[in-house]
Amino acid sequence: MTVEGAGARGEIVEGIRAVAAEPGVDVMIVGRGGGSYEDLMPFNTEDVARAIAECPIPVVPGVGHEPDQTIADMVADQRASTPTAAAEAVAPAAAELERTLDRDARSLTRSLGRTAAEARHRIDALAARKVLREPMAALAGHAQRLDVDAEGLSRALPVRVTRDRERVSALGRALVTAGDRTEERARTRLAALGDRLGDLSPLGILGRGYAICYGAEGVVRTAGELVPGDGVGVRLGSGSLGCTVDRVEEEA
Repeated sequence: MTVEGAGARGEIVEGIRAVAAEPGVDVMIVGRGGGSYEDLMPFNTEDVARAIAECPIPVVPGVGHEPDQTIADMVADQRASTPTAAAEAVAPAAAELERTLDRDARSLTRSLGRTAAEARHRIDALAARKVLREPMAALAGHAQRLDVDAEGLSRALPVRVTRDRERVSALGRALVTAGDRTEERARTRLAALGDRLGDLSPLGILGRGYAICYGAEGVVRTAGELVPGDGVGVRLGSGSLGCTVDRVEEEA
């Protein structure tokens, strides 16, 4: 894979994606040795920067010498100044790992010791409380108040029930009276509305001597809708007629 020149950026992108697709890869180093500013230009391109930023595994670039910095360094998970520094960053020495583990183990031991001591202190403090040493003493006052309240309730309950029963009976009688009055008013109003409806209904009007004339298109409202010879139906207050128009007279 070339790392400088016109086609270098495409090969670098392909290489990043190919390594990322390999199973079991934990970290990737993208780097090259020193060179001129122009030689490092593929690591300043958008294609390479996007490939590093989108890589699903950690990427550590080691490009050029100590003072060199590229866009690839800015978008990576961790920057290393040279390829050698990148290798040391992803694979630290065994002695350094051992020192780190020892330091973390000592810190964890101290932290667990403090946590255990604090928990023991809280347990001792809780055990010294009177409510745990004499639990019934804390309930004695509540039990006495409960007895007093129960005695008062037993005296007040029959009186309250009798008073509520009398009130319910009075309300029942008042409800029956009010219901009768409401029913009578509703019956009177309903009768009046029935009479009014009968006066306004078409059948009521027909019963007073009026008639409705039907033509081929429905109800005939003006004489101009018919011509002599047309057949019409006439609805009366009782029954109906089939008629033929002899003449048509329109109002002037």
